[in-house]
Amino acid sequence: MIDEKQSIRSILMYGPEKCGKTMITELVANSVDALVINLSPSRIPQEFLTEKHGTTKLVHMAFTVAKDPKFAPVVIYIDECDQYFQSSKKKNKGNAVLKLQKDLLIYKNQSLTSNDRVIIIGCSRCPWNADMKMMKWKGPAGKAEKQGEEKL
Repeated sequence: MIDEKQSIRSILMYGPEKCGKTMITELVANSVDALVINLSPSRIPQEFLTEKHGTTKLVHMAFTVAKDPKFAPVVIYIDECDQYFQSSKKKNKGNAVLKLQKDLLIYKNQSLTSNDRVIIIGCSRCPWNADMKMMKWKGPAGKAEKQGEEKL
């Protein structure tokens, strides 16, 4: 049971190709009449990856729209999300992917509040390719923060 003070900010769905992960995301979004922002690696224009602060701008724009009550509720959808959280040895797009990964974690954990009607849904065929240590945000004190935990 989820406490009133807790809110689910993100969900990871995984399974084999063509099993319906994207369809479930679309059903969730349609059932609550949500705006869907697709931040999948295959959908990001090259300009955002090559420009110096392009990934930061992209994530900032997405979360600015997502937090605006006029657009609520919002689903931020990331297909093949494991590509953003691969260990640095496996990265093929270099520093831009690393920067996008950090920006996603910062915005998810620091800018979203329990009042925001935003959920991030990630889908993956092979989540084991991701480095799980990178997915866990370390707060200012260096300790992992629980989802839904509010800092006053």
